[in-house]
Amino acid sequence: MREVAMASRLNDSPFFMKIAFNVLLRQSKDSIFQNTTIYKYLWDMDGSLMRLGEKLVPFMVPVDNYGILHTIYKSFSDRQNVKIGTAHGHEHFFEMNLYNDRPTVPGFRPEIGECYATIENSTEGLFYPQRLTDESVLMYWRKTICRPSYLYYTEDVTVNGVTGKKYVLPDSTYDRTQPLEEDCYRGEDGAEYPDGLSDASKCYHGFPIVISKPHFLNRTGKWVKKLEGMTPNEEDHGSFIIAEPLTGVPLRECARSQSNIFIGKLSGFSNPDLMKFSDMVVPMLWLEYCMMDLTPLINLALSFLVIYLEPLQLVGWIVCLALGSISLLLVARDFYRDKKYRIISSDGKYF
Repeated sequence: MREVAMASRLNDSPFFMKIAFNVLLRQSKDSIFQNTTIYKYLWDMDGSLMRLGEKLVPFMVPVDNYGILHTIYKSFSDRQNVKIGTAHGHEHFFEMNLYNDRPTVPGFRPEIGECYATIENSTEGLFYPQRLTDESVLMYWRKTICRPSYLYYTEDVTVNGVTGKKYVLPDSTYDRTQPLEEDCYRGEDGAEYPDGLSDASKCYHGFPIVISKPHFLNRTGKWVKKLEGMTPNEEDHGSFIIAEPLTGVPLRECARSQSNIFIGKLSGFSNPDLMKFSDMVVPMLWLEYCMMDLTPLINLALSFLVIYLEPLQLVGWIVCLALGSISLLLVARDFYRDKKYRIISSDGKYF
């Protein structure tokens, strides 16, 4: 897979760089098709091609470990600046201002003329804005897809006795938008990706990684016809959030995405196995982050807050009003019965 990714990255490079790559590939004796373990594929992918490249052409080998999850999670110390407090209003509670001290997706530099790929007002899914309505649109940021996405209301759903609002990721999430020049995830100018694919190269060392829904759900581009085993369905491959509308606490959520290598029409490469991947979109893996239930303690606290607290507030208000009224009447009665508090007129008579 790494050889295919490198070839795709070099496809538009000068011919002498392709010659260098062909020589390295032959010298490494690495096969395009390899048997490996799941652990190595996800966390510890290297090879003799990588080691040779590091020594001879280090600019072509930006990292020494191409494990997919290692690449995604090699940095565990992301910094987020979020909106907290009443000054921003309920609709912006816990939304991000900055991610790693910038208002844009990592890798984008608007100050040098690149697209302004904003992450402002997005959330990572820990909390969502409060007082959600049917018209609310949730902006969800995940570093794995190298972009924020928008989720829209579909229906009310009850989860463990608590009513929540369900928001789903629409089919058009990874489609091209208009005007095209403002679509930050379209790919390179003049070679824009088709609908259903989103450019994630900024987060992956410039390699042509594209994000899609798992199994290319609800998209039928020509790349899908070249692959076997795709069985997309909304239940297994769709993304959704069910949030309690008053607090914005997620009751249940699933974020699902697929990472792929986009390979254009290859030319200038001598390996016949490599050329088999020409003009394809090759799936690498699809990821699923799901929270299907809150812990019993959190669910109990949330149920008390949104189900029982409001009627208890009304009962408490009535009880307090009744007790206050009774207390006031008792004080008034005692005031008029106790002679030492009675007012005496100038002729010696009591009022």
